[in-house]
Amino acid sequence: FSASLFSNPDRLRQVTQSPMGLLLLIVTPQIALVTPCLIAAYLSPQPMRQRLALVKGNWPVWAWISAALATPLIGMISGIIIGLFLEESAALKEMSDIFRQQSQSGFIAQLILMIAVTPALCEELLFRGYVQSRLTRVFRPVFGILVSSIAFAAFHMDPVHVIAVVPLGLFLGWLTWQSGSLLPAILGHFANNLVSVLAISIAPTA
Repeated sequence: FSASLFSNPDRLRQVTQSPMGLLLLIVTPQIALVTPCLIAAYLSPQPMRQRLALVKGNWPVWAWISAALATPLIGMISGIIIGLFLEESAALKEMSDIFRQQSQSGFIAQLILMIAVTPALCEELLFRGYVQSRLTRVFRPVFGILVSSIAFAAFHMDPVHVIAVVPLGLFLGWLTWQSGSLLPAILGHFANNLVSVLAISIAPTA
């Protein structure tokens, strides 16, 4: 892996056609993303679970499940609205084709782990568990949710994807703030990405 890999579509496609290459390409940045915040939370004077909002909070479990079921709906509505104004980027189309090919070759369980489980844990721990919880202790909740959501969207890098992800980030930020726990956002993020993986896997090839 090198910087030139991402500027060479042919080489990138060759790497992603390998299940191990795809695994390293997706999971490695997620681990690199979450490691500093885990270290910082561990060194915090607060207990690590409280610092990252990994607590029960003030919502019952049924509310967590309801929030998780609602999250993919937010993602779909956002995607539909953005699709009315912006065309899906070539990079997103390429990744969708790669995921579809991998799922058809029996790699669906690994895709769910990479695309649904890993980001739900790593991205939520950083953007909502660490960044948002720290900002909302210092500034107004609206500011903390907005900044963490913009940072979360920017991490996705592809311009079309960034715009589409902002509403999802705001919803997950609101869930974390209102519930007093990161767990509903983790479940919601997982549900959204799971639906996306399954939808791409079963969608007919254009």
